[in-house]
Amino acid sequence: LGIWGDAKETGKPDAADLLRRKQSLPVIYTLAREADDGALHALYRQSVGHDAGIPQAIASMNAHGAHAAVTAMAQHHYELACAALAAVVAPHPDKQAEIHALADGLLGRRV
Repeated sequence: LGIWGDAKETGKPDAADLLRRKQSLPVIYTLAREADDGALHALYRQSVGHDAGIPQAIASMNAHGAHAAVTAMAQHHYELACAALAAVVAPHPDKQAEIHALADGLLGRRV
């Protein structure tokens, strides 16, 4: 949300994580794959407030497939967590539905 989220939905500025130089998973994923002279590396070498390279950094993240990769990682961990929770809350079906609803909301959240 802090990179690709819509400011109208999130209430945050566009690319808020990049503006703050947050070390989020999509950033780490891209930095590990991008050349040292790439756009995201260049942006993160600048101090907060120097934001001219944000569109290029987002383009680099997109080119490296960061959004799809971290979405797949989130889905994988969601499935693992649901399986683990199912074993714990199996005797309480009403709680299991409540926990799944909460997890579903977190996985697909927009704000």
